[in-house]
Amino acid sequence: MWQMMKITVCRMRLIKCGVRLVKEIKEIGYVPDMSHVLLYVDEQEREVKLQYHSEKLALAFALLKTPPGSTIRIKKNIRVRVCGDCHSAFKYASLVVEREIILRDTNRFHHFYRGSCSCGDYW
Repeated sequence: MWQMMKITVCRMRLIKCGVRLVKEIKEIGYVPDMSHVLLYVDEQEREVKLQYHSEKLALAFALLKTPPGSTIRIKKNIRVRVCGDCHSAFKYASLVVEREIILRDTNRFHHFYRGSCSCGDYW
């Protein structure tokens, strides 16, 4: 019983961190790109689906578990490139959290720092 409660509390902390991060990056100009949601659902539901992309969850987990100021490294181990919405969100997130974020997808490394990416937006 305790383990189940512990997992639920950890999951809620992760979700809250992700939601708070999206709220903060929206305040500085991030606009979710709904074209990267493949489901036929209404506009509000599409935005929620974008928040649960694996890269964004990994970023929220890293923010919870790593010391402030440290570099965050995320490897996407699915045979798909980073979607355009996540790429844009990570650029804004690097500004908000004031950290370097390195994201590896199937084609390249993306180094996000101070609102820009090393790929020159050629993802």
